[in-house]
Amino acid sequence: MAIKDEYRQQLYEYASLLAENKLREKGKIVDGTKPVYSIYARKSTKGKDRQERSINDQIADCQRVVKDLHITPVKIFKEEESAKTSGKRDKFSEMIEDIKNGKYNSIIAWHPDRLARNMKEAGEIIDLLDKGKIVDLKFATYTFIRDANGIMTLGIQFVLAKQYSDNLSASSSRGSKNIAKEGKSPSKKPKYGYLINPARFFRPDGNNYDLLIQAFRMALDRIGLEQISDFLKVNDFHFRGKPTKMSKQKLSSVFNDPFYAGIYLYGSEIVELTSVDNLFKPMVTPLDFMELRRVTNNAYTFKKRRIKVLLFSKMVTCGYCGNLMSPGLPTSSGKSKNRYLDIRCNNSECEGKLDRSIKRGVRGKVIFDHIVDFLSSGLEVDKEAYENYREEAKVVLANKRGEYIGLIKSLNRQIQNTNSAMEIKSQSLANAKGKLIDELNSQIEELRQERDQLEQKIKDMKEAVTAIDHNIDSELMSYENFLNFFKNLAVLVKNSDNQLLVDKVIRMVFLNFEVKGGKVSKYSLNPDFERYVKIPSVLVSRGAEN
Repeated sequence: MAIKDEYRQQLYEYASLLAENKLREKGKIVDGTKPVYSIYARKSTKGKDRQERSINDQIADCQRVVKDLHITPVKIFKEEESAKTSGKRDKFSEMIEDIKNGKYNSIIAWHPDRLARNMKEAGEIIDLLDKGKIVDLKFATYTFIRDANGIMTLGIQFVLAKQYSDNLSASSSRGSKNIAKEGKSPSKKPKYGYLINPARFFRPDGNNYDLLIQAFRMALDRIGLEQISDFLKVNDFHFRGKPTKMSKQKLSSVFNDPFYAGIYLYGSEIVELTSVDNLFKPMVTPLDFMELRRVTNNAYTFKKRRIKVLLFSKMVTCGYCGNLMSPGLPTSSGKSKNRYLDIRCNNSECEGKLDRSIKRGVRGKVIFDHIVDFLSSGLEVDKEAYENYREEAKVVLANKRGEYIGLIKSLNRQIQNTNSAMEIKSQSLANAKGKLIDELNSQIEELRQERDQLEQKIKDMKEAVTAIDHNIDSELMSYENFLNFFKNLAVLVKNSDNQLLVDKVIRMVFLNFEVKGGKVSKYSLNPDFERYVKIPSVLVSRGAEN
């Protein structure tokens, strides 16, 4: 399947990852998974088996397997504890946890009985084989073949039943997969916002389809899931012909489903709907979907946050002495907190403090009302300045994008160097003896952590690139939306109970205020704000008042 567009490719890769996880859940190994081996050697210090081959002998035998098969192990675990009772082997537990975390996916041991002699830990090995967390097992004195019969010989009887179940499932699901490949619903079950027509194709469900499109846009604007849920409820969202409450869990599932961007995932089958069904209408573009992945990954953007913000902090100066005035904590909550905010000069030598006849402080409401009056006074956006800004913004974003791409390339080179260093250390591990094994284990682990950090940086850089591409592509860059934003500033400041947002808007417009005689005597505008608006002459003169 050819996916030329960069973000369609990313969308496809995201769907592929989901499909791979489903295969693993069903106990199927994805073809091409590269085995990454660790060596495990155990000798009991108690019981009848204490005279069995020593740990060093076991490691030597495993290293011969390594050389014969040209395998490079990444860690050697040495344990001196009985496997008769579960939960007593620290090194075994560490290895299993590392396998679950993806550090390695295969084990080399002297014999299966070195891994487990109790049903709990034997079952854990089988479970990890079933889930695809363990890709391969190799033994110095035993031949393991990873199929149903090979797993059965490890001692777990339910493998036989699982083999039968897998065969039955494969035959019954073949027809459904063929239907899905045609872009149809095998189960005739619709998706939110879509109906299933008589031919089993997905088609928009009228107003419900449009409402979910708006829900995606709200999510991209970082509006919380609770608010989106309320929006759908107020607008009478239906599913299968019935009013449906879209909970946060349901919305989260929708926003993580590549179906809504055109990739249908049925089991492990990936179908690009627009290729097999010309009439299918996605709700979002691949670019918007991948941007939403970035937004939802930052969990705080979908939660209501209560952040203590003190309005006018370091923004108000005393008109008598020139010192910064200090806002006090409001005694009320909600929007009214602006009204009861006290702003006073704390300079003991201030003329306003020495002369009681002078009104030296001011209520927050005075400054707040001044701001609302200013923003409601007919400000106009300079279109030419906006167009210049738009072009400059594109250049800045493009340059920033190029900078991130360069950083990604540099980080990839560092990862290659780290992998090469790990390969050299791992090759040494295949021949190591005694204390050198522990030293190499430690060095390889440090390199692995370094690589993980580099990979996380690349992920962050790629998310930044996605955000830039989305900003460049977004319709929010239009002049009309830019104009509406400025027109609605007064309403936003006056009606919002989000102090963080109000504070940001105030600082976007104003640099500072001067207070004298219980009122605003002067103010200075933020130069970036002045650049884009035409300020009425009355306001200009008011700002210059003494």
